[in-house]
Amino acid sequence: MHKFTISMFEIFHAVKHFLNFLFINMPTIQAQVLASNPERTGILRATATWRSLRCCAAACPDQNQQVQQPHSVSLRASFLLRAVVICCKNGRRVSPHRSPPETSARLSGPEHANASWANSRRRYDVAYGIRRADDLAAVVAFFEARNGRLHGFRFKDWSDYKSCAPSQTPGPLDQPIGTGNGSVTSFAFMKRYTSGNQTWTRAITKPVAGSVRLALGGVEQASGWSVDTTTGVVTFGTAPAAGIEITAGFEFDVPVRFDSDTLDVTLDIERLGSITSIPLLEIRR
Repeated sequence: MHKFTISMFEIFHAVKHFLNFLFINMPTIQAQVLASNPERTGILRATATWRSLRCCAAACPDQNQQVQQPHSVSLRASFLLRAVVICCKNGRRVSPHRSPPETSARLSGPEHANASWANSRRRYDVAYGIRRADDLAAVVAFFEARNGRLHGFRFKDWSDYKSCAPSQTPGPLDQPIGTGNGSVTSFAFMKRYTSGNQTWTRAITKPVAGSVRLALGGVEQASGWSVDTTTGVVTFGTAPAAGIEITAGFEFDVPVRFDSDTLDVTLDIERLGSITSIPLLEIRR
C-alpha cells in the first residue's frame, strides 16, 4: 500500500483553482443547465447580470442621470439572500424609506401625527455576488466616472419597474395620468400604490424608451404623441378633448446616485474579490 501526504498549501491551491473555474465558467454552465432543464430558468435568473445598469449612454444635462451602469457587470446573487427586502432577480437590497412622522400626544390622550415627507425615497445595495476581478474593475470605473456621489444615473429596480403587476406586461390602461380639458397637451407619468382606501401617487420621471403605451378614453393611441424619457412627460400633438381620461402603461428606471464617496474593494485570491457595499440613493426633485 502506497502512502502519500497532502500539504495544506496543495489543498489551498486546489480549492483556489476550482473556485476560479467555477466563477469564470458560470455563464456557460448556466446555459447548459437551462438547455437541459428549462424549468430552472426562474432559479438561475438570480444570477443575472447588471441589466439594470442598462448602457453607458451619453450624459444628459440633468446631473448625468441618463447614464446607466454597464450590462457586463455580473451580480451572481446568493440564493440565501432571498428575503423580503431583497430583489431576488439580481440579488440586491431594496429599501423604500420614509421619514419618521412627527408625533405628539395631547394631555387628554389622543395622538397627533404629521408626515415630514410627502414621498418615500428608495435605497439600494447592489454589492451582492460581485466577485471576478473584471467585474470589480468595471464597478470601480463606473464609480470613478460618476465622481462618487456627484453625478446621478438611471437604475432599473427589478422589484418595481412596471406600471402594472410584476408578472404582467404594461398596457395602455394601467395608470391614469390626467383628464383632458381641450387645451392642455402635456401630462406627467405617475404610478399609484393603493391599499384599501389609501393611495400614494409616485411621479415617474424616467420612463424607458419604447415601452410606453397610451390610451384616450380607453382607446389605445398608436401615434399623435411623443415622450420625453428624461422628464417623464408625454406631449400630444392635439390637446385631448374635455373630460377624456388619459391612461398609460410603461416601464421605468429610477434616478439614483452613489450614497458613498468610498468603495471598499477587497482582493481575496487570484482574480477573485469583493466589495463590501455599493449603496445607491434615489434622487428626488
